[in-house]
Amino acid sequence: VILVYGGNAHLGALHAMNREVPQRRGRGESDVIPQIARVSLTFTMLATAIVAAVLFALGLSPWFDAVTAGALRLLALVLLAQQLYQFFHFWFRADEKFALLSKVLIFATVLELAVTLALVRVLGFDGIFYGFLLSSLAAVLICFVAVPPHLRRPHFDFSLIPGLIRAGFPIMIIGLSYSLMTTLDRLLIINFLGEEQLGYYALGTLALTAMAYIPTAINQVLYPKMGERFGATAQAETLAPLVEKPTLVTAGVMAAVLGLAYLALPLTPLLLPQYTEGIPTARILFAGFYFLGLVGGSANLLITINRQTQYLTSLLLAIGLGLLLNAIALMLRLGIEGIAATTGVMYLVYAFGMISFTAQRYLQRDTMHMLGFGAKLLLPFLAAALLIFIATHLALPNLILTIALRLAFFALLYFAPGFFLLHRELKR
Repeated sequence: VILVYGGNAHLGALHAMNREVPQRRGRGESDVIPQIARVSLTFTMLATAIVAAVLFALGLSPWFDAVTAGALRLLALVLLAQQLYQFFHFWFRADEKFALLSKVLIFATVLELAVTLALVRVLGFDGIFYGFLLSSLAAVLICFVAVPPHLRRPHFDFSLIPGLIRAGFPIMIIGLSYSLMTTLDRLLIINFLGEEQLGYYALGTLALTAMAYIPTAINQVLYPKMGERFGATAQAETLAPLVEKPTLVTAGVMAAVLGLAYLALPLTPLLLPQYTEGIPTARILFAGFYFLGLVGGSANLLITINRQTQYLTSLLLAIGLGLLLNAIALMLRLGIEGIAATTGVMYLVYAFGMISFTAQRYLQRDTMHMLGFGAKLLLPFLAAALLIFIATHLALPNLILTIALRLAFFALLYFAPGFFLLHRELKR
């Protein structure tokens, strides 16, 4: 929790840098980009140093036991390393160095897993924090070598800071609000249904955490391209190809991945028998998550054109709707399956509300276009649902062979026509 919230010590400066750099590049103002980046880095590290100093001081105080005090002191160092790593993460995204970023992320993830497991065996609980620290420092060293020399030096022109915070703080709040929206179901389950039910619910949410990287990766690549184009044109409607076509691609890919995951769920008793009771809930969660994955393009659009307040309003409305629907599910004693279903309804309303609002308000799309586009977004979902229905009626004497047959059936009948239809649509 400390690392999650401490990571926002920059007060949105990194989010502002991530938005401003592509737009300045699009406007032909590349000469000010290094200054923005260096000021963002300097302010971020100074603000984080204050938070880290507080954590370290708490770790030296007599208020905590030895284990907690040691963890706080280690967290102070981890937070500094993590924040520096986060700056480079934002910078590479803004500078469209996605190949380099992906290599660094893979290296850091593998190193963190290996080092943490090794150190936990030797040091116990503290090994977790040492693993975080060493893997973050190794990733920072690679990033430090990869960036231009002028980005390695601090810059103290704090006249830029108020503007960066004004631009980035709402984006930071949006991120926190999005996290609340996507964890609301679990917060209600732990409070009203208990830890055991949350454990069963976790089967679906853990799978979705991995699958969420697909729309996230697509949107992170397109976000700086949106900024650069908007910086050059200052017209929101010019962003339409960067919103609509990637959303269609996301729909096609997510329907395929979620369909395959749905058909693979019967393997749970063999791999994770303690989560078997969570299979029905996971199926419902998969269906609802499809719609949440479609929002990224519209969300990027609102941030790019400086309409963060409208994005935040949509999130708050979705949270309110989620609270209402989940409360109804709890009152009707529908259990975790009811929570999953009402959460899926919230995602559906939120997704189509965001997509239709941004398309009509900023992309100048009429009602007929929106109806056609909505139908195209629903088509992969309905096609996957039909194939899943047929596939679940296929059976062989062996469970593993049955699942393999169903997966092969789905893949063959979904990917071949799906690729053709998507390719034809993208060529228009």
